[in-house]
Parts: sequence; C-alpha cells; structure tokens
Amino acid sequence: KEGVRLIEMARGNEEMFRFLVQFMFNRANESKIMGMDAAMVAFAEKYYLSGEATWADQEFLDKLETRVREIKPTLIGNKAHEMRMESIEGQIYSLNELNAEITIVAFFEPSCGHCKKEIPKLYREVFEPYRSKGVQVFAVYTLADREEWTNFINEHELYDWINVYDPYHQTHFRDYYDIKSTPTIFILDREKKIIAKKLDVDQMPGFLDYVLSNK
Repeated sequence: KEGVRLIEMARGNEEMFRFLVQFMFNRANESKIMGMDAAMVAFAEKYYLSGEATWADQEFLDKLETRVREIKPTLIGNKAHEMRMESIEGQIYSLNELNAEITIVAFFEPSCGHCKKEIPKLYREVFEPYRSKGVQVFAVYTLADREEWTNFINEHELYDWINVYDPYHQTHFRDYYDIKSTPTIFILDREKKIIAKKLDVDQMPGFLDYVLSNK
C-alpha cells in the first residue's frame, strides 16, 4: 500500500512515475521474503496489465500475465485448491476433507536429489514429532510411475502420512500450485488456507511451534 501511495504521488511526473513503478515492481519480484509475491501481483495488475505501463513491450506483458496467473492461486491467505487423489491402496483422499489443525502439502519426485534428502527429513523431523499436535502431511508424488513411487515410500518407510498421486492428471494440480521444482511445500491452516509456502524443512518446526502456540 505504501508503494502504491508513492507511485500515485508521482503521477504528475512521467519519468518519476515510470521509475517508481519499475522500482517497486522489481523489488517485490526479486524479494526472497515469503509473501512478497502478493505485492508483485498487485503492482503487475495495477500498472502493467492494466495498460498504464506504456513503456513495457508486449512480450514482457504476455510473460508477466502468465506468471501472475500461475502465482495467484498460491498467494498467502488463499484457500488451497482442492485435490482428490489416489493412494497406493486405491483409496481416494480429499485435501479439503482432511481433519487437521495444520496440513502440509508436499509435492515431490523420488529422482530429485533434493527430494531424496528433504522428504524423509520432513517425515522424521516434522511429521513424526508434530502429528500428535494435529499436523498431517498430504504427500503428492507428481509423476505416474507407480513402482518408483512405491519403492521410495518403502525405502524411507513413509507409511503413516497420506501418500497420494494423480496418474491421469485429473486434478491439474500443476496449474494451481506453481510447481517449478521439487520439493514444493505449502502449509495450510484448518480451513485449508495457505499460511506458508516453500519453506525449508529446517524452518518448519519453529514456524509450527509459533502457529500452534497462537491457536
């Protein structure tokens, strides 16, 4: 809001207006702070995609429009998109219907080097210590090789959280969760609203302690 206020104050000066729009947008877009993508989307929609950024070329605007569309469903505070997925046993699990104080949605691929380390770590260091406090994990295998998936679960003994996949891409989950790499992790509250995303596993215990102590 402060950024928008400054930009609006500069409307009478075309050069300053352009400078501030670009500066505020780039600062939000390049920020590593969780949640700053909402500011990027706001600046993009208000100034670039509305046509007010007359200096921006069409190729940039087209790419920006696509990026905004990818990010918007995952903004902090939004309700996570529903996913109904199949377990190894053939049971269907609904994300919305999970009864948990906190739900961690973890998208992974067994062949991903980072996943080989982080997913078992998520199980041992987050799921096991916090499951008694109402934390559940919805672990989504993003591919369709059932044997690879099963072997990974067995190798790391990931039996007690919810293991699911969507081999026929019926949920279109990639359209709603901005999965550019794996693992991609979201943390949801009881109402399945996104309260954190793309945290490292090492950061999660402190975050969960804070959230659960303030309930």
